[in-house]
Amino acid sequence: MRKALLIAAASILIPFSGAQASVSSDVSDGLSVEQIIANAQLENLSIEQILQQIAAVSPSLVPQAVAFAVQNNPAQTDAILLAAFTAAPEQAAAISDAAQKAGVPFTTVVAQGVIAQVDPTAIQPASAAGGPNPNANANAQNNANPNAGNGPATAIAAAPITPPAFSNGGGGGGGGSASPDA
Repeated sequence: MRKALLIAAASILIPFSGAQASVSSDVSDGLSVEQIIANAQLENLSIEQILQQIAAVSPSLVPQAVAFAVQNNPAQTDAILLAAFTAAPEQAAAISDAAQKAGVPFTTVVAQGVIAQVDPTAIQPASAAGGPNPNANANAQNNANPNAGNGPATAIAAAPITPPAFSNGGGGGGGGSASPDA
């Protein structure tokens, strides 16, 4: 009975250890992220398992794996991001950047990062994303005020402000003379 139990336990563990060795050896062998993921999928690993195993061996590869996985399976974007942020939270900024460059909206990236309990300050809009007009900020001086002249602004001379004399009718309300009760 004990021998049968050991055989059953070994048969359950062998496929997992083989898959782990496969991903880790693929990473160690320097295979591309695309090839690592393809080989792991042949082992019937889910993207979550693949990302966990890549993160265990080389966390710096997780952003590349995210970009590849999102581009090739956009329907699984949420699961991919959640798995990546969970597997390699220290790579949150790079994962965020890679996902956005792969076309994932910033709001989706933030939402999955928050669910994975990643520090929200680590998730930023993609770097070097640029605006809709690449020349919009080419000359910041011209962007400041379209109604301003091209020259430097001239200062207004600072003249001293003299208050009106007492009892001349100027100032704020009450007439021009002091009240007798004062």
